[in-house]
Amino acid sequence: MQAWEQIRRNKGNQTAGVDKMTDEMIDLEFIHRLSEKLKQGSYRPKPVRRGLIPKEHGKQRPLGIPTLEDRIVQQALKMLLEPIFETDFRKCSHGFRQGLSTHTALRDVVRHYPNSSWIFEGDIKSYFDKTPHGN
Repeated sequence: MQAWEQIRRNKGNQTAGVDKMTDEMIDLEFIHRLSEKLKQGSYRPKPVRRGLIPKEHGKQRPLGIPTLEDRIVQQALKMLLEPIFETDFRKCSHGFRQGLSTHTALRDVVRHYPNSSWIFEGDIKSYFDKTPHGN
């Protein structure tokens, strides 16, 4: 239920996956059935709904939209695993971590290297667009 409550607060929580299920269809009974599927080992994720979202300069980026059921399972796993793995991350690791960002990384660079006169920021152009996702 906690995982569902967190998902409900997210922007885009009403976007349906391939099963067309909407947030109005999620209730305590649904959560209990999902819990039983997980306990019995019968839960299987569904394919994601594919879409495109606009990027800068008129390009588009592919987007996968999981079903609400899969989002609930993913959020529950995140809630279980994040505290475990968080203890192993280094303090200098800022990517995709709660409360950390490029801004906190830059703040740390300024603190640790106060005499630096320049910072280089780079990006590998369209790296993920060209990465094969079929395997």
